[in-house]
Amino acid sequence: EWSLEHSTKLTYHIDDKEKYYYRGAYMDCVRGIDFLASRPEVDKDAIGMWGRSQGGGYTLATASLDSRLAAVVAEQPFLSNYPTSSTLSSTPYVEITDYIKEHSDQTEIILDTLSYFDTLNLVKNITCPVAMNIGMIDPTCPPETIMPVFEKIPALKNLTVYQDLAHESCSDFNVLAMDWLKKYLH
Repeated sequence: EWSLEHSTKLTYHIDDKEKYYYRGAYMDCVRGIDFLASRPEVDKDAIGMWGRSQGGGYTLATASLDSRLAAVVAEQPFLSNYPTSSTLSSTPYVEITDYIKEHSDQTEIILDTLSYFDTLNLVKNITCPVAMNIGMIDPTCPPETIMPVFEKIPALKNLTVYQDLAHESCSDFNVLAMDWLKKYLH
């Protein structure tokens, strides 16, 4: 469930980087890689990850934190570029904007916490090939939150831009993503 008592996942312990919701969420993803890598039937050199929206943010964070991923796909990734996204009035980023307004005395602490979990600050550590997409009319994960993240990725990368894509699945990109993973996961 998205809602938690007195907050949402986006704002749960947002004033404490040691307890912030996404600290545990990111570590769950890394533990998932641990599990896959421990399985005898899994080719440890061909582990990939593909996520969309929040899953896309998780994908970028996981690739940043764990070099065992051989290739990733991040569709319209969420959890990106908090300095920009925290000023947006679109859902769900507006939750952060509203929280900062309600707790203006904690703005600096909140932004500091977010900086630890912002894919904008994490992607510099990615070493595997990354495929991403952007929907130019996406109000949830708008281009201005994604483009700076893409530009900071040092690894081989590809960005597919869809002029008329809102925050939705894209069958064309699904084909491109499958081809990307097949190519780099052997």
